[in-house]
Amino acid sequence: MVLKKYLVVIMSRYNKDILDKDILVHQMKDRIKEHTWNYHNKLMKLLEAKTHGDGEGGKNTDKLFRDVCEDFGSVVATQRNMIEVSLDLVKLQLERAFVLSGLEVNEGLTDLEKRVYSGETIVGDKKKMYWDEKSNGE
Repeated sequence: MVLKKYLVVIMSRYNKDILDKDILVHQMKDRIKEHTWNYHNKLMKLLEAKTHGDGEGGKNTDKLFRDVCEDFGSVVATQRNMIEVSLDLVKLQLERAFVLSGLEVNEGLTDLEKRVYSGETIVGDKKKMYWDEKSNGE
């Protein structure tokens, strides 16, 4: 009964997209910890092999170096993805907060302010949109 009440409260505060993004962010945090742990362990092995030799004429050292680079790349890539998903989550939460508050995004803004906040900039008598991925700066 208490769990059902808790879920009702949670569902009233979040929508499906927000919950999915939040779960994804937490899963990414766990993957970052795993990749970081692997990275540090392999880095320690690499340092040990470089300091005292690997006993195989450097073959193991080369493999450890490639593994360390791969694990570091995984940590960075996962962090980057987590940042992007976190920003998407924040955007969804802000949009939902505006909807729930009853405020309109453009309420009380002048025409110029609406154009500027939409990403449009005015240079002289010409209008130019800010660069985004879709327009490729054109």
